[in-house]
Amino acid sequence: MVSEEGLNAYGALTWGQFFIYQGFNERAGWMHTSSGVDNIDEYLETVVKKGDGFAYSPKKTDYPVYVERGNAESPRGIHAIRVLENKRDFTLDSLIAAAYDSYLPAFEDQIPALVKAYDKMPAANPLKKKLSEQIALLTA
Repeated sequence: MVSEEGLNAYGALTWGQFFIYQGFNERAGWMHTSSGVDNIDEYLETVVKKGDGFAYSPKKTDYPVYVERGNAESPRGIHAIRVLENKRDFTLDSLIAAAYDSYLPAFEDQIPALVKAYDKMPAANPLKKKLSEQIALLTA
């Protein structure tokens, strides 16, 4: 994926992810892991006593905008609800089938935005021709 904003990366996404979580570009490569080597991130928080309990107030400005979703459900949560809501009496096979459901809720927003950007691209832009096959697959 190459953007006019400077993004230049090739890699993979997963359910509901909005970033390339394993990939590379001309300067670096990155990968996620499920090993126990780095399974915790520590943050320094200021905790204050409030009444009978404790509270902390993280500063919104300390976190990237994409972290704040307000009360909105994440794409992973939307997918889990879609797959599991009102389902009962799972068998091992039906649970495995649910786990491998390939629907990607994040694409409901991402693909139309991508197609809109592609459609706005001038016909003379070499990327227009280069991406035409991929856009055709996404819009089929």
